[in-house]
Amino acid sequence: MFIGEVPCSFRAWTKKPRTTLKPGKQGRKRIKPRLVKGERGTIEVRNMLSYSPVLRDQPWTMYQIKESDKGPVIWEIKECTILIRSEGRGGPMDKPFRLVVARNVLDAEEIKYFVSNAPAAEPLDHLLLAGFSRWRVERSFQDTKQKLGLGDYEGRCYTGLIRHLLLSSLSYYFLQRQWLTLSKKTKKTRN
Repeated sequence: MFIGEVPCSFRAWTKKPRTTLKPGKQGRKRIKPRLVKGERGTIEVRNMLSYSPVLRDQPWTMYQIKESDKGPVIWEIKECTILIRSEGRGGPMDKPFRLVVARNVLDAEEIKYFVSNAPAAEPLDHLLLAGFSRWRVERSFQDTKQKLGLGDYEGRCYTGLIRHLLLSSLSYYFLQRQWLTLSKKTKKTRN
């Protein structure tokens, strides 16, 4: 499963459009499916929020994303199922995706859009935790650069860079696990 933030200009369908493989005017067989005449194309996710009944009529649901130094971080959420245009074909992909729209409670102008391939049974809490945890990934890169030598690589090939990145990441993971284990032991001895 994945979840990723997409720009507000990301395009998709909220319902599956009708497609055809019928030959065109010149009688050649089509390889890629085409939209049936009169069928609407994709729509930007920012417009889905205003014009699509699936999202427009849905009430906002409040979620506490995390605790910060200034108190709880709360966002309002809407979600729906979307279909994305396939790159290799002209029509939509058969597998549905989930679109999660998040609006900041303190600043209604700040809206984020996330797309996930998670099934509908996956709780929205888990998706939001993963979607809003970008700072954790950035922090791990910062730590591996400063403390484990990720920034010291001076190779010339991509394969070597990836190997160095993997070794640095594995070292970071090992050290984090050791740190957690030792911090739990010290808490037990203090009690």
